[in-house]
Amino acid sequence: MSLIVSSIERTCAQVLHCPQCQGSFQIADREVVCINGHDFPLASAGYLNLLQQPVTGICNEKSITANRTMAEQGFFALLEAALVKTILSITNHKSELVILDAGCGEGSLLSGVLLSLRWEGINVKAIGIDNTREAIRHAANHEQEVGWIVADISHLPVQNASVDIILNTMCPANYSEFNRVLKPDGWLIKTVPNREHLSELRPVSIHEDPGDENVQRMFEAHMNLRFSKRISETRCIDVTDKILLCDMSLINTQPADHEISAAIDRCSIDFTLLVGQKH
Repeated sequence: MSLIVSSIERTCAQVLHCPQCQGSFQIADREVVCINGHDFPLASAGYLNLLQQPVTGICNEKSITANRTMAEQGFFALLEAALVKTILSITNHKSELVILDAGCGEGSLLSGVLLSLRWEGINVKAIGIDNTREAIRHAANHEQEVGWIVADISHLPVQNASVDIILNTMCPANYSEFNRVLKPDGWLIKTVPNREHLSELRPVSIHEDPGDENVQRMFEAHMNLRFSKRISETRCIDVTDKILLCDMSLINTQPADHEISAAIDRCSIDFTLLVGQKH
């Protein structure tokens, strides 16, 4: 439990606040307590649950495991490298950063980004927030140098103007909350899958197209869009990869789609990074 307390304490002390009253937190032996007495137990797996109502979503054990397996095999290495390069560029290699991953899933992307940033000598305080407890449990099992939090990104348990970088990867944004928690010069990096992303594995893409002016207009209405960057490549895949990709929550396939994809030996990875600064 001491490792859990140490990990959470590094983020809670200065960044998190109580979701009920917005009071600051203090760390007790096996719980986090706000100044107004609201207490939240620390899970033995190494995370903090601040979500009062359980969430039932499309993520399940199979999709979570598949996503982590593909990440560990380097399937999203190009995206990870692009995020690291972007962070280093926009922060001018700032020596200390607070990074929030809003919608972190099972945490593999954030963990990879942090490893590279720390290799560059940057002291990073990192928080991963997702509303799916099972995903956060997986994240905590694999990476202890992050404050993993079960919470709702529409009501971030984070203090005002406390975050340097927000990552928002392949999940909905809550721009009012993002602007609230970002420092005056803070940045949002939103990753959106293009229509071509994994398109070989299904007849119709279900993703937003960031090229659609409505998506970019929404971003620009709430953030100062500094630049966008397209990240794409085509990768060879085998039968095992196809099964894992179809298990991932990114893909909503029917049995017929598996038959269609049987002869496919490659697929496209295609994202756009929207990089903006707080208004």
